Amino acid sequence: MRQAFFRSWALALVLAVGSAAAAGASDGVRQRTRIDEGWRFALGHAQDQAQDFDHGTRAFFFAKAGFGDGPAAADFEDRPWRRVD
Repeated sequence: MRQAFFRSWALALVLAVGSAAAAGASDGVRQRTRIDEGWRFALGHAQDQAQDFDHGTRAFFFAKAGFGDGPAAADFEDRPWRRVD
């Protein structure tokens, strides 16, 4: 009796794992998106925060993202930065 109970549970487990694996496998085509165009670089300044894009000069600067200050802002002027393409 115990052996039959164990076999039924083992079979149920195998079926559950197999169906989960089959559901996870999709036939969709993978798509590659290049995100390496249009990057710019500026070295910054380690000793002077004012020359380092004012990084860390305001309260809550190191808090979670959400305000988009400095280089993270949409209207930040990055034209003087060197292109990395």
